[in-house]
Amino acid sequence: MRHEPEELGPEQDARDESYGRREFWVYVLTTEYGHYVGHTSNPTARMERHRWDEVESTAGGNAVLAWMTELPFDTWRGAVGYEAALKSWRDSESIEFTKHTGLVPVPWRGWSAWVEAGRVQSAWEKRVERTKRRKVRTEGSFIQWEDLGYLLLGCLIVLAVGIVVVAIVRWIFEGLLGGGG
Repeated sequence: MRHEPEELGPEQDARDESYGRREFWVYVLTTEYGHYVGHTSNPTARMERHRWDEVESTAGGNAVLAWMTELPFDTWRGAVGYEAALKSWRDSESIEFTKHTGLVPVPWRGWSAWVEAGRVQSAWEKRVERTKRRKVRTEGSFIQWEDLGYLLLGCLIVLAVGIVVVAIVRWIFEGLLGGGG
């Protein structure tokens, strides 16, 4: 199967201009559905979206970054052209995929086949579940509300241990100073 670069026309050019920079990375994720190939102008934000199942194509697939271009493309068209080539090489299990990424190609089966087989939740079910588990965002990571109780308990334990250590050290020094004088 030969993949053609997506064509978004002037809308994409306008969107690219709004980013304020024109750098795009192409990346490969290892998922339960095969190798996912994509492109982004913000790798950190895009990986977070994959990690938290906010990208429908990889939702529920335990996506892990396997490879990314070392240097960015300076045009969107260059990035999507390379992305399309990687997808074609991946799906035909070509040695070219391995030459470019260092990965053995695993054709993309897509999450829908897994949903139909009952192996994972649909993206919609994932989205509903995520909404139910309200999350607090702090500096690029997510903490679930349930985890805040454990975090507070851990802080209290550390504080209590610290107080006990200070008391023991004080007792030792008082004994040494008081007993020697």
